[in-house]
Amino acid sequence: MAANPQLRGNPYIVQTDLKFAVAPGEGSNRGGMLRQAFAVGAAADTNIAIAGISPNDKVMSILDLTTPSDLSAQISVISAGNIQLAVSTVAKNLWITWLDAE
Repeated sequence: MAANPQLRGNPYIVQTDLKFAVAPGEGSNRGGMLRQAFAVGAAADTNIAIAGISPNDKVMSILDLTTPSDLSAQISVISAGNIQLAVSTVAKNLWITWLDAE
């Protein structure tokens, strides 16, 4: 894929070819499904609703689109449909990517 000249020099935009493969049995019997969701942040250790996520899923990344920064080390899936972050993300836009185990 040729790089878009309008994107050159912008440190917040990455253009790439993404190839994703899941080994059979990893995540689920059907190989798992890559899912993504947008959410607005909250105070530290506060539930953030994410439809479809469950404690059995593998979180691949959680990105703060406002700052930008990678918050993947800060996330916990508390229960079906709820995540929490160990840091405050009040007024932040979050992009969550996970491998759906179900």
